[in-house]
Parts: sequence; structure tokens; C-alpha cells
Amino acid sequence: MRLSLAVALARMGSWSDARIELQRVKLNDAPGVSNGTVLYLLGLAAERMGNTTEAETSWRAAAATPALLTEDGPPVKELAEARILELQRRPRGNQ
Repeated sequence: MRLSLAVALARMGSWSDARIELQRVKLNDAPGVSNGTVLYLLGLAAERMGNTTEAETSWRAAAATPALLTEDGPPVKELAEARILELQRRPRGNQ
């Protein structure tokens, strides 16, 4: 339920509130929607709140999992790796 609430808050642009809910979510490390999903979403929240260091840390952890973003995909690993590359391509002043 907290994961769904966090996603709804994020869609409304309330990233700080979404982050708080995501930090309360406890899921196993497993394939499918799991802890890696939460880590990826925490990375998005951190990025939207201007903390690219925290975002990258979350995405690196998410990329090491077999998690999916939703029940039927896509893999969090691919999404997280793309976000990390995007961060690395940005000029340093925009991080």
C-alpha cells in the first residue's frame, strides 16, 4: 500500500512526500516488484529533489537487483543504468 501511495504522490509531483513513503516500504530482494523497485524510485525522488549523489547511490543499488518496475516489467536494472549514464553526461554544474 505504501508503494502505491508513494507512486501516486510522485505522479502529483510531491517528491518529498513520496520519498518519505518509499523509505517506509519494506520489500524483499527478489525478482519482480521488490526492494530494487523501491531503490529505483528513491533514486527518482532524490534526483527530483536535487540530490544527484543520493540518486546515483540508489540507482547503483537498484541496478544490482533482478527487480521490475511493475509486475510485468521493465527491468529496474536497465532503467537505473540509463539514469546513471544520463547523470554522468550532464555538465557538473547541473548536478
